[in-house]
Amino acid sequence: MTSPALEFTKALCHLMSLDAELTEPALRLRRNLLKLLGVAEFAAESRFVNPCRTYVMPDAGCSFCHHVRDIDMCRDATASREWLCTACGSPFEPEIIEARLVAVVQTRALAFISQDRECRQCRVVQRSELQHRCPNCAGVFTLRKPI
Repeated sequence: MTSPALEFTKALCHLMSLDAELTEPALRLRRNLLKLLGVAEFAAESRFVNPCRTYVMPDAGCSFCHHVRDIDMCRDATASREWLCTACGSPFEPEIIEARLVAVVQTRALAFISQDRECRQCRVVQRSELQHRCPNCAGVFTLRKPI
């Protein structure tokens, strides 16, 4: 994100273009606002990109037809928050999806809690919780995987 005004323009014009009656006025507004901001209309930076982060759950299996696919948790759901099988159209069981999501969160939490701390400069692993500085180079210990 380079410019808040540009990001606001892209989001506003994208939302306006979702309404069929406002498509043409949204295109004119977008063209004029991009011209005011000094951005070319068809430049890569003027293209709207969904800013939401997403999570793809791998290998979700349909209990009806046993078709396996990856589910994008934020973008594949319908209005009723159901994830549908692409092969047979039946909904995935929400209890199974919830159990897998809880297992993923628990695995990531355990991996974060049990990680080693290492020296920022020489990458030596901290041997004792009482050490505040690295014995080799007097560097500061940091987490291997940041939050």
